[in-house]
Amino acid sequence: MGAGGLTSGDQAGLEDLASHWDEEYQGFTVTDGVFQASPIREPGRVITAASTLELAEKIRADFSTYKVNLAAIRGERMST
Repeated sequence: MGAGGLTSGDQAGLEDLASHWDEEYQGFTVTDGVFQASPIREPGRVITAASTLELAEKIRADFSTYKVNLAAIRGERMST
């Protein structure tokens, strides 16, 4: 276990998420075994997960929903 009780895999997972999503999400942390991040566009909202893998899945789903909603607001046609 590394600093704060994180395994090296957990730490690497958080660093990987942060490096890929830092333009859209912030606050990649783990507290009491709960991994979390917040969308920059909604800093008061926190996405939580039990692992970095689950957090990655939730971030992808969140961002996908955001892109669909943004396209609808802009009146863009969604491809099928």
